[in-house]
Amino acid sequence: MTNKQVQQPDSKGKNPYFGTVKDMPAEADLLGINKYTDGLSKFIMNCETPMTIAIQGDWGTGKSSIMKQVQNSLCKESVEIVEFNTWQYSQFHMEDQLALSLISELIKELHGEQKLIEKVFTATIPILKELSSKAISKTGVNGEVVVANVITAFTNQVSGIKKFKEEFQKLVDKKTCTTDGDDKIRNKRVVVFIDDLDRLSPVKAVELLEVLKLFLDCEGCVFVLAIDSELVIKGIYDKYDELIQEDKGKSFFDKIIQVPFAVPTKQYDIRAFIKKSLEEDLKTFQDIPDPNLNDIVNIISNSLGNNPRGIKRLFNHYSLLLYIQETEDDSVRNWSNEEKIQLLSVLCLQLSFGRIYNKLLDLIESARLEDCLLEISNKKGDFELFDEPLKDSEQNYLEIFFRGFEKEGKIDIESIESKLQLSTSTSMTVQERDFTKAEVFLRFWREFSKYISEQKEFEYEHTTGNDVKSRYYRVKNKTEESLHCEFRVNKTSVGLVYGDTKNQSFNKKLLEKKNQIAEKFGSENDVHIREWNKNSYNNIPGVRIMNSNFGWENEAEWTKIFSWFITTLNSLSEVVKKDNLYQ
Repeated sequence: MTNKQVQQPDSKGKNPYFGTVKDMPAEADLLGINKYTDGLSKFIMNCETPMTIAIQGDWGTGKSSIMKQVQNSLCKESVEIVEFNTWQYSQFHMEDQLALSLISELIKELHGEQKLIEKVFTATIPILKELSSKAISKTGVNGEVVVANVITAFTNQVSGIKKFKEEFQKLVDKKTCTTDGDDKIRNKRVVVFIDDLDRLSPVKAVELLEVLKLFLDCEGCVFVLAIDSELVIKGIYDKYDELIQEDKGKSFFDKIIQVPFAVPTKQYDIRAFIKKSLEEDLKTFQDIPDPNLNDIVNIISNSLGNNPRGIKRLFNHYSLLLYIQETEDDSVRNWSNEEKIQLLSVLCLQLSFGRIYNKLLDLIESARLEDCLLEISNKKGDFELFDEPLKDSEQNYLEIFFRGFEKEGKIDIESIESKLQLSTSTSMTVQERDFTKAEVFLRFWREFSKYISEQKEFEYEHTTGNDVKSRYYRVKNKTEESLHCEFRVNKTSVGLVYGDTKNQSFNKKLLEKKNQIAEKFGSENDVHIREWNKNSYNNIPGVRIMNSNFGWENEAEWTKIFSWFITTLNSLSEVVKKDNLYQ
């Protein structure tokens, strides 16, 4: 960690560099779906009662936000709002208390007397115990019959259940009705919002729905549930197993849920949501140009889809990585939009395509990434190098991913490696890989520069100075401008690539001498000849030599690494001169 002073918040308490996205239900419409929430609100205020509405969607699609926005738009003069969240019950293993808690909470909110609450506990506990069993019927059960049998069985079994419903209806009437002489006018309704049902076990979610039908199905009541219908249907099968025919689970759901409302994810204005998050919340972009924004939307849409919670999670991961990188390198605040987008694309790969992400990390650790990418580029997008065939979505995303790292028509291998390594800080699993920090490389290459300066016979010099913060170090020949060398160091291996960036015939002759070169250098090294025009990224065609006997992990071997590089490179130069390969 550097001794760099941490930037203090400004007068408004905000960090001037990077922000985060709040992962809470949004009370404001950030996704352009006002017509849906407004329409649902009007329906709730005007529908016949009792009514049960299910806001349906997968994890993170915005069910809670829609519920919150609907609540805010309801006319408070027309409705009495009760909120009930199942989160605490699912988290603290209190699911057996869920139904009683819901009923008690409703009575309290409706200002029911304590005596009634006590009556509820006395009357309902044996019923709820029976409800949780599977022994409702033995044969011929379908969704509608299950509900009917439950109600019939418990009504007959417990004499107080009818009285309870009557007392509960009186409470609701007191809140929702006025009298005009002998007439009772219902000019208000009780709207109960129940969130996080999909956090319950499927069986417990079904039991809660049964409780709603059995105890609380009263005039003047509207229940709005955030739920995944697939979870409910699974719960039905889990609870009643062979008693429910395969096609009857939906019938059960339809009997309890009168109105299903699907979260309109396809109508989300994700572009506006992304732009606002990056510019106003994270503050990592300023006035994103349309081409850059198009790229970001394309990356996210093809990985995370239109999932607001997933996108928020992505952006907070992203902010954390920027803070981590900033402790080592101040220049992160001056990254180009393209560099920022590259990091976002790596995180999308990590969050959505884990097996590919881990494969690329494995290739980095084994120093095989560049060769694999070369092979991929030669096949023009055919990613057969992975263990099994890629799905269409994976194939499509990889094409987008690599396109984002193209620089002058070539893949920037260093950028891929550096951003992949940085991304491991937010991995959901503990990484066994040990990618070094930038300061280690700084020290390694500075030591190498000192060593190389003392080698008078050495004809090469580093092209960009000594402050190198990656595994790569590029040098050039002092006498022959187009002759270049790339030196790299891994944890347990080292290597070099020696070639000519302009002379095609030179590399052709190297290929012809492949066997002789392999014989001379292959006893302790892995030797490979790179062919001209089959290299789509910014590495050098020519001879590639790798040695797996040492690496940066053992600092005591650094001098040995330096010596190996110089000896090998000079030997290659001698081969070139002797065989007159370079003309």
